[in-house]
Amino acid sequence: MKMMHVGLTEGDIAQTVLLPGSPERSAAIASYFDQAEEKAYNREYRTFTGFLDGKPISVCSTGTGGPSTSIAVEELVQLGAKNLIRIGTCLATSSSVSRGDLIIPNGAVRMEGVANHYSPIEFPAVPDLDLVEILESAALTMKKQLHIGTCITRSSYYTPFDASKRPVRQTLSGLWTSYVEGGAICTDMESAVLFIVGSCLNVKTASLLVAVSDGVPTLQNLEDMPQDCETSLIETALAAVRGL
Repeated sequence: MKMMHVGLTEGDIAQTVLLPGSPERSAAIASYFDQAEEKAYNREYRTFTGFLDGKPISVCSTGTGGPSTSIAVEELVQLGAKNLIRIGTCLATSSSVSRGDLIIPNGAVRMEGVANHYSPIEFPAVPDLDLVEILESAALTMKKQLHIGTCITRSSYYTPFDASKRPVRQTLSGLWTSYVEGGAICTDMESAVLFIVGSCLNVKTASLLVAVSDGVPTLQNLEDMPQDCETSLIETALAAVRGL
């Protein structure tokens, strides 16, 4: 039976699946595989399967945000995925993080809403610690500038840049300030959802992110991910997969 959204059937994917956001990055990651084969491209979900050092590996783009990420994880797990690693971008929220630095979230603030459909808000969004350790080891071995800490997963892209124009600005600003003052070092739109859905479905999940802003994110200090940052992100993720 073909999955409704990812367009895949049984046997199309490996147990280890990398999860970028964009279909273009899915293709970029697959270019590192041996015998990469495009299995499906439906909506925002573009999937390739191949081999890495003789071991099967897949990559499937999730699109942007929690709803599409939860759909991808649900359907990939039905097809046999066991290890799901998000690799993508984030915005720094700490002065200790610079553009181009790698970040491994060891937990995520549930500011997105989708995870509430899986578990109560009190349940923590945390990755699999074995995968975190493997990602950390790969990054340190490759001498990457690495940070490990809390990620704020939000559902809206633009509100961190200008909450003042939103009717809920006081609530948004108050929550954001409390998260940052509490020690959050970055923000994305997928990690908390990945961690919670993975936990509910009993599979291993983790995220490897690269910062595309310095410190407090603004539209002025934001830019598309440079090629060298994308290469660093992909190569680190693949080095970690080799350690699985």
